[in-house]
Amino acid sequence: MSAVLIVESDEDVREVLGEMTREAGNEVFEAASVDEALGLLPSVPRPCLVLLGDLPGGQELQRQIQELPDASSIHVQTTGHRPC
Repeated sequence: MSAVLIVESDEDVREVLGEMTREAGNEVFEAASVDEALGLLPSVPRPCLVLLGDLPGGQELQRQIQELPDASSIHVQTTGHRPC
């Protein structure tokens, strides 16, 4: 099992990603904003994956993650979805 932090402002998208990620056997943490993600990140077990939606502050979150002492244990993947 891996830890996955889903950062997505769209509640429906976050919920679907969370369900699929849990069904794959992962421990899921969810944040609706970059600020919320930064608050949660210290409690997310390492190694972890951060699924980052297309939202304001996403690049800042990635920059702050790279400055963490354990940054090599955190992988950031942008979802890049666009509303229909």
